Amino acid sequence: MPRGQRNHVYVEINPESGLPVRILKSLKQAMNLSDDLVRYVARTWAVGEIRRQVFERDGYECQRCSARLTLQTGHMDEYISRGEGGEISVTNSWLLCYTCHEGDKPTSEHGNRRIRFGEVKVK
Repeated sequence: MPRGQRNHVYVEINPESGLPVRILKSLKQAMNLSDDLVRYVARTWAVGEIRRQVFERDGYECQRCSARLTLQTGHMDEYISRGEGGEISVTNSWLLCYTCHEGDKPTSEHGNRRIRFGEVKVK
């Protein structure tokens, strides 16, 4: 990665749509793919395009409770978190509502997370 470009990432491109389908974790991963399948782009653009594809694929519905969502109210979450080796990709992501993702229920995806210093939990 060129110096000073932390806001850019390598992405794998779907050859049919020309859209990013996953953010690559390293330059080594990028080098293992064909040059026509890899782009170096702004991270915010890549995440936004992947997020839009997940919303469309999931029909703008929470995949747990079927609540109708918008781009502003829905949350794209990874099946396998990045901390556990997952990646930001269309295939590793699903759409959840706030309650299913971070709600107070013990069965919620992140209900056991503690609020960090200075954060405000919004309901």
